[in-house]
Amino acid sequence: MNKHIFTSLLSLFVIVGFTSFINPHTVSAQPIEWEEFDLSPDNYNSIAYGNGVYVVVGDEASMYSSDGKNWYPAMTSLAGVLYSVVYGDGKFVAVGSSNNTSTSNPVAYTSTDGVIWSPSFEALPPKVNTGAGLKKVSYVYDNINEKNLFVAVGSDLSNLLGGSQIPYIIYSSNGNEWFKATLPMGVNGTASDLTGGYNEDGEVVFLSSVATNPLLSSSNIIMSTNGGANWFYPDDALTGLDGFSGAAMSYLNGEFFLGGTISDMGSKLIYVMSSSDGFNWEQHEVGSTVSFFPRFNFAYGNDNYISIGAEESIYSLGGENWEFFTPSFDKSTDFGVYPIQLIYADDSFVLLGQNELGESIVAFPKRLNDSSEGLSSKSSSIFGTRFCSAGVTTFCRPQNGFVNNNPLISIYTELLGLYQQLLSAMQSENSL
Repeated sequence: MNKHIFTSLLSLFVIVGFTSFINPHTVSAQPIEWEEFDLSPDNYNSIAYGNGVYVVVGDEASMYSSDGKNWYPAMTSLAGVLYSVVYGDGKFVAVGSSNNTSTSNPVAYTSTDGVIWSPSFEALPPKVNTGAGLKKVSYVYDNINEKNLFVAVGSDLSNLLGGSQIPYIIYSSNGNEWFKATLPMGVNGTASDLTGGYNEDGEVVFLSSVATNPLLSSSNIIMSTNGGANWFYPDDALTGLDGFSGAAMSYLNGEFFLGGTISDMGSKLIYVMSSSDGFNWEQHEVGSTVSFFPRFNFAYGNDNYISIGAEESIYSLGGENWEFFTPSFDKSTDFGVYPIQLIYADDSFVLLGQNELGESIVAFPKRLNDSSEGLSSKSSSIFGTRFCSAGVTTFCRPQNGFVNNNPLISIYTELLGLYQQLLSAMQSENSL
């Protein structure tokens, strides 16, 4: 009788305890193996996917691929440094600067296949002074007004402000013909990030982060609700962003996300902010940061949110509870890749980065049991743990390129073994 009671209690302890501690929200996860594909000799700054084609753009160069593994140079020679590319309305749109000096001009290109590119220099509106360039481009389809919306942001050197920079923002309905946006009165700084999405009423909203003092991670948010033509400070209407210095922004799965920090008693805490309309923000604390200026890039897929930074990487299974996963994608780790941009395309996360030699690469997470495939199973959780068909008495490693590293798992694995030994002994005793 006592044996039966002990067996029942042990079974309950193992099942309840084990299933509790493999909860992905309480377990950190770490990438264990990625498959890299070389893009050298050129350096690339941005990646996009559309119509079955991957495209990367960078320093006077662009490449395309149908599978993300075999890459080919574009047939068109590109002038300038391209910092961002997006796919929308059946075409790729890339933006950047004619060079990296104070005499640069904004540049933009379009391509339907990533092979042949057409410049739209002539169509760009005049800048205020020299030193203009574009850093980010975004695309949203306006369902209410049934029109395509492209918006690009960057900076322009303004002599009127003693040599400081002011945002340079343009908008287009086709990626070829561009118009200069109207900015808030007295705005200054560099518009370094941009995202577009929809509020709860289905109206298009564009947000841009204007870095007023990059050395202090200081930034403001400006907003447009009419297709990028007019911008305003929504500060008086914003809630939940007091003291927040945003480093990156994204629109994912029906919500806006900001990644950045809040200073607290001399230290910095990483926060993820989420909003359904761009005005009202909910704070999600992640933890303290070791990086002076964390740089995040968000991506969403398989019901998972991932944000990567130069020194910190975080994830969430619902967009609310965020946790670190280690090691990060820092060069100092064994992974050896510095992240530039993470996207989710063709049922897989895809990372554009640089390896330890400073060479551009594209990387796909591998499955543990099938190294030839990337993260492609929609039914499996990226950071979760699955059970084998045998149930809790067998612990299966996830087939998704990530493993749980909670030390309690090993304890419960030992308890499972003890349980099986005890059960076997009892069965042998009963057979006598």
